[in-house]
Parts: sequence; C-alpha cells; structure tokens
Amino acid sequence: MSDPLEQSMFYDVFFPPEEEDELGDDFHLRRSWRYVPDSDRALGSLSWVVFDFETTGLRPDYHEIIEIGAIRYFNGKKVAQYSTLVNPTRELPYVITKITGISSKMLADQPAVSEVWEDFLRFIYGSVLIAHNADFDAGFLLTTCEKLNYSIECPIFCTLKMARTILSIKKRGLDDLAEHYNLKFTSRHRSVGDAEVTADVMQKMLGNLNEITLRELEPFRAKQCN
Repeated sequence: MSDPLEQSMFYDVFFPPEEEDELGDDFHLRRSWRYVPDSDRALGSLSWVVFDFETTGLRPDYHEIIEIGAIRYFNGKKVAQYSTLVNPTRELPYVITKITGISSKMLADQPAVSEVWEDFLRFIYGSVLIAHNADFDAGFLLTTCEKLNYSIECPIFCTLKMARTILSIKKRGLDDLAEHYNLKFTSRHRSVGDAEVTADVMQKMLGNLNEITLRELEPFRAKQCN
C-alpha cells in the first residue's frame, strides 16, 4: 500500500465573494480533497481509520474539539496512530472534565485546532472513516473543516447504526458493546481509548472485512455524508 502522505492530497480552490464586482482581497483559499473508493471494494482491502473527538459540548457550530484520536488499520491490523490534545478558545466546562478527566490545566499549553488540523487530515486521507455515533464526530469534523477553510469528501460509517441493525441487545452505547464482547478500555472517554474499542467492536460485528463491501455498509453511513 502506498503511503497517502506521499501523495498530493489537497487541491487549492479559490472562492470568490458573492458580488462579482467586489473582488478586491475577498477571494479566499479553500483546501479541498475527495476520497470516494469504489462501492464494490471490500472494507478489508482498504485503509480504514477509526476516529474520536472529545469536545467542550454537543454542538459543532458552537462547541470545540479538545482531543483528537485516530487509529489507521490495514488488513485488519493497526498500522498507525494519531493523538493530540487541543486548546479551545473558550472555558472548559466542569462536566467535561468530570467525564473525560481532561482539565483546563492539561490544555493550557496545547496547540489550537488550527495548528493541528492539517496534520489530522493528512492522517485520515485515503481512508474510510469509522466512528461510534458517527453523526456526532462527523458533525465536528465537517464543521471544523468549514471554519478552517478545508473541504473534504470521504465515506464515514457508524458502528452505532451497525449495532442497531446487527445486534439484538437493548443498549448499544460503546460501554454496552464493550461489555457484550468482553472488551476492556485502556482509557474511557479519551479519544484513542474509545477508538480502539470502536475498532474491535466493528470487527466483531462484521466478521471478515474482506467479505463486506462499502455498498453493504451504505445503510450505516453518517447523515452528514449522505
């Protein structure tokens, strides 16, 4: 497999202002990439990345990312990992610290999201994306791209939607699925810890990934990417 980081992933696109007679300095640059693999390809034949964000709240148009975690897999094996804390522009709510264990002190010397975002996009480039409750994470992914003048298009699939279809258990939160499959978290409500369990859950639910095509996964696509 060629390393996607060795490829030119971004296309620079200029967006003009709405009024054609007001050009001036109002043109802005948007960096854009598109990854749309053939829907008949098996997931197991592709690079796939499980990603997870910890955030200051639930609304991607208002709240901010405070931790990014992503793990890349190929042939069912972990091949690379990306992880960073992010310093938000607003105060970190106490309830988030209580849930995640991430404190304002831990974030004080961390980079802003604008400083790490391209590195993260380079990490996920050329991969199918997976997340648990992917509508949430995809919302923050695409909204942050919009804010920072990036435009991306790639398939994002949701393990929560898979569980609702495949499993007959009543509760399908990540904790419930981990218990169902006897999986242990290295760190709960931390991005990499949650991503690790999400990857294990997906592989146990789907079985042989070389027999599962992207077309079969279409019902589990994140809403933001339909």
